[in-house]
Amino acid sequence: MTCGAEGDQDHCDSAGRLTGNKDTRHTETEDRREGESDLPGVATSTRSQTHTDLEKPWLLYLEPGFRGPWVLLEEGETVLSHQPGQQQASQGIENKPTSITIGSIRRLVKDDGTPEIHLLLIGAPGGATEHLHSKVDFLGTRFGPIYLSNLTVKSGCWLAYDNPGFHGNYAVMEAGGSTTPGAGHPQVAAVRSLRPLRMSGLRVRRPLDPKLLVFEQPHFQGRGRELGGHTPSLGAVAGLKGALSLRVIGGVWVGYTGEDYTGWQYLLEEGEYSDCADLGGADHPLLLSFRFLQADFIEPSVSLQEETGCTGDGRRNILDLDVPDLEKAGATEKTTAVSVKSGVWVAYSELCFSGEQCILEKGKHPATLHWGGKYGPAKSIRPIRLDLCGTGEPKVLLRAYSQPNYGGVSEEYEVEAGHCGSPSPMSFRVIRGNWLLFDEDGYCGNQYVLGEGLYPDLISCGCVAISVKSLRPIPYSFSDPSISLFSLDYFEGLKMVAVTPTEHMKDFFTQSLRVDSGLWVVYEYSHYKGRQMLLQPGELPVWGEHSSWDTIASLRPLKQPRLYVQVRNRALGSVLTSESVQDDLSLARVSLSPACSLDTQRWLFTGGLLCCKASKACLSVIGGKATVGARVALWAEHGRTHQRWSLNHNGTISSHLNHKLVLDFRGRTSFERDHLVVNEFAADQATQFWDMELV
Repeated sequence: MTCGAEGDQDHCDSAGRLTGNKDTRHTETEDRREGESDLPGVATSTRSQTHTDLEKPWLLYLEPGFRGPWVLLEEGETVLSHQPGQQQASQGIENKPTSITIGSIRRLVKDDGTPEIHLLLIGAPGGATEHLHSKVDFLGTRFGPIYLSNLTVKSGCWLAYDNPGFHGNYAVMEAGGSTTPGAGHPQVAAVRSLRPLRMSGLRVRRPLDPKLLVFEQPHFQGRGRELGGHTPSLGAVAGLKGALSLRVIGGVWVGYTGEDYTGWQYLLEEGEYSDCADLGGADHPLLLSFRFLQADFIEPSVSLQEETGCTGDGRRNILDLDVPDLEKAGATEKTTAVSVKSGVWVAYSELCFSGEQCILEKGKHPATLHWGGKYGPAKSIRPIRLDLCGTGEPKVLLRAYSQPNYGGVSEEYEVEAGHCGSPSPMSFRVIRGNWLLFDEDGYCGNQYVLGEGLYPDLISCGCVAISVKSLRPIPYSFSDPSISLFSLDYFEGLKMVAVTPTEHMKDFFTQSLRVDSGLWVVYEYSHYKGRQMLLQPGELPVWGEHSSWDTIASLRPLKQPRLYVQVRNRALGSVLTSESVQDDLSLARVSLSPACSLDTQRWLFTGGLLCCKASKACLSVIGGKATVGARVALWAEHGRTHQRWSLNHNGTISSHLNHKLVLDFRGRTSFERDHLVVNEFAADQATQFWDMELV
């Protein structure tokens, strides 16, 4: 646990500058921003097996001055071996940590501009030049081999490979003619595939932990103020004339040049902004109001809707993609609305995420947007994505405050606490996971179930007591919820089975119950009111002995946060790994391989669909028939029965085609090995059992 002062409070020295308690999140944010510039001399030695950068591609050199062997570090984790330049994570090789010296660091991509490379086709008539702006997985040889000298980078940074599909030896090509051969690899003799390096887009690490430091002068000078919530008027709430520099410690915010969230708007990610004039848009923007964004940032989705009467279904769906040119994505003059189905999207008045900004939250927005000083259609758009938990970050996290509205002293909890101490917490931010609160020490007394969210006081927690004395995290549960209720003790009498929320039990009088799977919250009164209790899988033969309630009047399965998991086979220890899906009409193989923190190994389970993060395709029974031995692979999402699965309490994954058929791994013969099938459940078949692990 860590302690510190929180809330909308001033901490100023004699000059009016912000001082006082320094939150650990502040240090993390400063560390992330210190890497904005190239570092010619670092002299850092580490024994870590992984190095994580969240935002940009970098080159890490063994020697100072950008010399010697190097490692290309893209978004996510890359395993560093004792031989820089070898990215072993992508090959599924797990090396032991070794001591690595990093001499210098150089950033490769510095903006969101459109990458462009010119390809001179020597053998083509007239020596034609082709302009490329996106990846090409195979460069044909119709006009002869393509050499590095045939390529000229006009903007951005590109990787040139000597094999199709972005494999083999590679070289880094930058604007201005700079070419860096791949460290530890032979020179690229002929180029067979190309891809540009890109920024990783808009990110938020802790959306439910908002904290913003604002300053009246650039470079964090002048009077300052700490904000922890929506601020319609900086002058009225904080007594400042406006903000010209700021630090976003937690959450993702929107700053406005006018009060009451009007005027030009600017998305503010976690990090430092030393001069708001660098934000662009309005001349010398002085930010006068702020609010933080709350949404489900996993798998953001938006659709472009056309006027009634157009051909087709009248919409273009965009799922979790940065779109630098909306016209190429299907936007036309007939587009009448932009409908955000999930997440938060940022629209831009110009191509390639430039110009004025307009924040689009869930709901329907007109195609003609207000850009602060003018109206017009969006020309580019991209979503805000949730950063996955890094190595060593807690999977569950709650911050409790000694005063309502997140004021007073705060404490962070990553594990259970049988005694919360004094003063007892009065408000909460549930940042990750679900939590169970008690009004007595030692996890006793009345219970209060909190999901991810903000709870400014005890009433918002459903708490009728005057204090919370103990708390614990609720384990994640991925199995389909099911509960059996009985009208008599010891599971006799009338039986009622519930798999969905039940707001009113009507005339059913529960005297015993069995939680078959999942986690359930039961209530003393109808409409989810009164005292509440969390129930985990197990049996309660006499309900009256477990509680003082006469019966259960309403109940609901505990909603699990949407998150990515890796699916590990208990018998083999390796995880589900997908190949890439080429188009909506082709399937992709799914196999098992060592865990390597790759998007092809990250899965989202929602609505019975098990979707791969990399391709957005779903695990499917090929052929759509409930046949023993039927192959399982990835297919574009359509949501029919043969794409739906149940995650069972015993660790099996059963198909909705036939719940007796469960996911299995076949590897018995050389011809049929290394792919997934559905088989009849057998308790002694170890390859039929899987574990869901948070990533």
